[in-house]
Amino acid sequence: MNAEHVADQVLAAGAALAGLLLVFLGNAQAGYEGYPTDAQSDVRAKYMARGWLAFAAFASAIIACGLSLAFYWDRCESTVSGAAALLGVAFLLGLIAALITVLDIG
Repeated sequence: MNAEHVADQVLAAGAALAGLLLVFLGNAQAGYEGYPTDAQSDVRAKYMARGWLAFAAFASAIIACGLSLAFYWDRCESTVSGAAALLGVAFLLGLIAALITVLDIG
């Protein structure tokens, strides 16, 4: 495994995923605020689940980016492994958040 190559790829993929998740979070907030104030309590749980999952995915992607940058300082392959694992967690959480959104539509 070429750790430097993996660090480069995790950094790029993590930053891209974090950007997409910010768009998802903004869309979820706009959807929630689109309801009248008296109806927001009825849909709050649904939007909170989406929001927290997307936030956890976003945080994982950002931390993965930070770890991949830290690799260039410490040159420890376990740092890159942790970054790649966190990126995988971010992808999984983002996928679950998207699945919940699709299931809520139907």
